[in-house]
Amino acid sequence: MKLYEELSNAMNEVVSVTEESSDFKPRFTKLIENYFDSSYVERDIDDVIELINLSEGNSDGN
Repeated sequence: MKLYEELSNAMNEVVSVTEESSDFKPRFTKLIENYFDSSYVERDIDDVIELINLSEGNSDGN
């Protein structure tokens, strides 16, 4: 599907330049892919959000 290819390319471009952790990037990418395949679970979302929270806490020195 063309739209998915464009979305995938845009997502990869954005993720490659983000300052998030190396753990976050592949998990976030997979979460988006799974969403479009309708194969995600709420726990996947929670796990990715937790990675963001950990990253934010580390930037403050906490």
